[in-house]
Amino acid sequence: MIEMDKQVRIKNQRGAILITLIVSLVLMAVLGSGMLYFSTTSSYGELFANRQERAYYVGESGANYALQKFITTPVANGPFPTLTTFTLSNGQFAVKTYDKPGDPTHLIIESTGIVESGWLTTRQLVTRNIVKATAAPPGMPPTTTDTSGVPIGFDANATTQPDGTNLLDNSWTIVTIPQTSYSIVEGDLLFKGTEAAINLNPANVNLCEAWASNGNLSSYFLQVKVQNSSNPQHFLVGLSFRVRNTTATSDSYGFSFYRYDLANKCNRDWCTNTYGIQRNLKADNKVYAVLWKRVSNQYTVLAYAEMVSSYGVSSGGDLLAWPTLLIRVNERSDGNHLKAYVKAPAVPATGSINWSISSFKPVSWTATCTLNSCTSVTPFTEVVDATFSSSGFCTGTTQNRPEIGVHGFYDADCNKCQFFDDFATSVQGTSGGGIQY
Repeated sequence: MIEMDKQVRIKNQRGAILITLIVSLVLMAVLGSGMLYFSTTSSYGELFANRQERAYYVGESGANYALQKFITTPVANGPFPTLTTFTLSNGQFAVKTYDKPGDPTHLIIESTGIVESGWLTTRQLVTRNIVKATAAPPGMPPTTTDTSGVPIGFDANATTQPDGTNLLDNSWTIVTIPQTSYSIVEGDLLFKGTEAAINLNPANVNLCEAWASNGNLSSYFLQVKVQNSSNPQHFLVGLSFRVRNTTATSDSYGFSFYRYDLANKCNRDWCTNTYGIQRNLKADNKVYAVLWKRVSNQYTVLAYAEMVSSYGVSSGGDLLAWPTLLIRVNERSDGNHLKAYVKAPAVPATGSINWSISSFKPVSWTATCTLNSCTSVTPFTEVVDATFSSSGFCTGTTQNRPEIGVHGFYDADCNKCQFFDDFATSVQGTSGGGIQY
């Protein structure tokens, strides 16, 4: 009897173990399927999020490409008035551009990024609303405007005045130079005399906000088209920056086209052998790009390069009409990092601004100078100089100096000579901009 009870207990224990094993297996199966569900859901979520992000960046590439094309060739309805698809290594973008309905001063860019893999296709639309007048390439600050939001120009009025002249736009102030005057005829800035210079007017083009936003450093791009309309034997025409005051002899930097005719002596301050550019450069009837500084009315050439045929800006020892000068001024703790560019005349020659830096040719400097001598060097493209900084540029919101201007120095007494057109600047730290998302 005792033996029989023992056998029954053993059988009951085996049954309990079997039930426990079955329950454990069921629980493990349920937990496993749950883990598989969550793991699969997480993997799909990560996959879709990753593909959506990739599609966005492909779409953004399309929007940037359309913007760059528009800046190079600004036409009504933009470069892609019909939907156009481009294939990249990591996907496709389909882009279309059109003028904003009811406001042709804006351009709408719609770019859809498309990423495909097997049975999955992800699309992401990127839309941009571009203000045409201030459009700038991706990554570049917008074109600077005056206080009314209009890009800086020379002509204050669209209609010519009864006497045939217009007012100078209040974005500028005249630098007083004896026996020099100016007029504007049909939008063109004309000078009379032998030297001319104007500076941006801080009251209407205030750069203090940009300076403060950029860590109290003043960095920007400048460009202007120039020509030698008075047929002088000597000339120095171009951009002024880090301009300290409104006088004709203000300390400043300059980036210019320069020519000196050895057969004819020039005795003006900017070109004499005593204090001028020629003291350093010894130009020989050829056109040069010159980066210089003026301290106490003495000129020192920082670097220069002959404008050989590959630059496309001169011919036969003279300047072609309307090449573009462009300089990047990047202020850092060790000084101003200066990189200069030139661009051959366009067709039509004037009437548009081109911020596509890739279409410019960097100036490859072939010599550097001190106050009294120059030395040939291995060609390089960036000059660093700390003579002038932006320290003290503003007091609160009051800008303390002009900073930016244009200059035309020449030896011929011209009458209504046009030296400049299509000026523009793009200032680092500028708020707002040419792109609205």
